[in-house]
Amino acid sequence: MREYFKDFLAYYKLYLFVLLPLVMLPLALVLDGEEDGIDFKKLGQFRCVFLIISEVKIFSYLLVIVASFWIFDVLPLAVTALIPYLILPSFGMISSSVIAAKYMSNVNFLLMGGFMLAIAIEESNLHKRIALGTLMHIGSNPRALMFGFMLVTWLLSMCITNTSTTALMIPIVISVLEQLKETDKNDKKDDFCSEDIEKNKIKTDQKSIKSENSEIEDKPTRLEIYLLLCVPFSANIGGLGTLTGTDLNVYLAGYYREFYEEYSNIDGNDYFDLTYANWAKYALLQSLTVFLLSFLWLQGLGFGWNPKDWFNCKNSEEANEVIKTEYKKLGPIKQAEFLSLICFVTTVVLWISRDPSEDANGWADLFPMPNWMTDGMAVIIIAIFLFILPKKRSGLFTIFSKNYNIRDGPSEGILNWEIVQRKCAWGVLILMGGGFAIAQASDDSGFSEFIANG
Repeated sequence: MREYFKDFLAYYKLYLFVLLPLVMLPLALVLDGEEDGIDFKKLGQFRCVFLIISEVKIFSYLLVIVASFWIFDVLPLAVTALIPYLILPSFGMISSSVIAAKYMSNVNFLLMGGFMLAIAIEESNLHKRIALGTLMHIGSNPRALMFGFMLVTWLLSMCITNTSTTALMIPIVISVLEQLKETDKNDKKDDFCSEDIEKNKIKTDQKSIKSENSEIEDKPTRLEIYLLLCVPFSANIGGLGTLTGTDLNVYLAGYYREFYEEYSNIDGNDYFDLTYANWAKYALLQSLTVFLLSFLWLQGLGFGWNPKDWFNCKNSEEANEVIKTEYKKLGPIKQAEFLSLICFVTTVVLWISRDPSEDANGWADLFPMPNWMTDGMAVIIIAIFLFILPKKRSGLFTIFSKNYNIRDGPSEGILNWEIVQRKCAWGVLILMGGGFAIAQASDDSGFSEFIANG
């Protein structure tokens, strides 16, 4: 019996892929005579095969299938997001051309350009230089380390994705912790803080011993736990501060722009577009407040709530040495880093100045149709330049090299298509498109109104 159960679990995705759409099919096929306007008595013997299905039921069927495939991981998330493109035209709800346009909307172009800009920053190691440079100037006692890691992560997560920011910062945190742990093994005296380091360790009454001569397995210290925890905390908080900080922010802006822009044509409506500047104006201060409160909460849990101890911790020379060593490995600032920084700052300026406020005109007003200018266009033009701007010294773009020989030839661009193809989150773009397609179907089918009315 167990073997059959194991075989079932091994192929559960295949079973769900085949059976789930069939089992849920009555959800779309069951008719309600009053709701669907059908007189079953007139249909006679053909009433079982006469399939006039309400669009609300079709969408309910689609929603259950897509949600179930996502929950049980039947297919990859991006592949599941393609299902609306198959089901909606097949049942005559929305044409395939309309649905296909949802998979490459203005929001997708904004995301794609943002991905390319983030890839350029990562490829040039600009993000690592910013992180290590900030930590060098903040300090290396426990509370300063936590604040430094959280501050850098919070700032970077506004510019690049939370996952990429966390993936960058965690190895740096681990390197610092490993050096501190090695120093603690060699020197039992603790000069890292005024309190004994044993107070920062998790109490372990029951210790696991592998054998009589084996070493006792060490448990993680509070310093290790909370320095690692603070990174994903601040990455999520920083992602709320800007429009491009998190994919969901961009999704909300796209949905808002698509389904509520019609109200801008009605006189008296105080409608405004969700631009980069508008988002930062309302969310940046909130993100900063939550960041500071999270720091106070985490450092209190990790290192104590006594204010007198906040100033008694000394800087760790070992932690300083690790940070300085990693920073020195980067060498002097390179041309790719400088140009990536210029492109990033230019992008942010373009985002903010496109439509700064109701009282001030932005660069979009220089064009015949200002409403057609979007944040996606701004980041795409910068992304195109990243394929042209040279990574190393080259001709007119030789910034940090005085002795340039033109015979060396042009340098390759900061970005090339192979890197973008490998690192860009194409699945996220498809997933966002699938979400927009489902939102469109929910509105057109009347499902949203049906749920709102109860």
